[in-house]
Amino acid sequence: MEFIERIYERARKAKKRILLPEGEDVRVLKAVDFMLKQGICVPVLMGSAKRISSIAKKERLTLKGAEIIDGKECKNLEKYIALYCEIRKHKKVREEEARRLITENPVFYSALSVRSGDSDGFVAGASTTTRDVAKAAIYCIGPLEGTKTVSSSSIIILPDKGLGSNGIFIYADAGIIPDPTAEQLCDIAIAAARMARLLLDDEPRVAMLSYSTKGSGGSGKSIEKVQEATRLV
Repeated sequence: MEFIERIYERARKAKKRILLPEGEDVRVLKAVDFMLKQGICVPVLMGSAKRISSIAKKERLTLKGAEIIDGKECKNLEKYIALYCEIRKHKKVREEEARRLITENPVFYSALSVRSGDSDGFVAGASTTTRDVAKAAIYCIGPLEGTKTVSSSSIIILPDKGLGSNGIFIYADAGIIPDPTAEQLCDIAIAAARMARLLLDDEPRVAMLSYSTKGSGGSGKSIEKVQEATRLV
């Protein structure tokens, strides 16, 4: 079984409830059509039911089995406002501020739904910036216990099965920290290794990359950071 199909199979068995805050984006609706046909999860679209249905009809997409909610009218809105005020009480967030943020930014509504246990996860980024998605996740859900550095990772699948783990690499971090310290690089490497174990069922071998191959690029702050991070790992 190929890697992606193994991931799909794990998702089918788990049958998680996943929020998609960009519910009126045609790319998201096409993805939901695919997910429903594959039985990958229980998708929940955020947006106007009328607009979503209109787009789906125009694109000939099947959304039967998907839930559609409007964050401005949802029964959980007041609960999420209170929850956000509690989470951010150290910042003295007022109720009206929380209401405006949650109703105007579906990613925050989605993240609070996950925090409260009403949903298992949310997927965003089709039309929302990485910064805003990460901000909602960090503010509302928070990092895994014991995690000092929040980072991202990407899966690269190559046709040559002799490379990486059967042709698969986990790369980090290309989305969150533009100029990490040596300590942050160390945390990123450890998080990437943890992700590899989780997804690949394989013991990872970690390589720290820079523009200098085994020191051939001379010296410099960026090289020294990678060298120090390697020692820390």
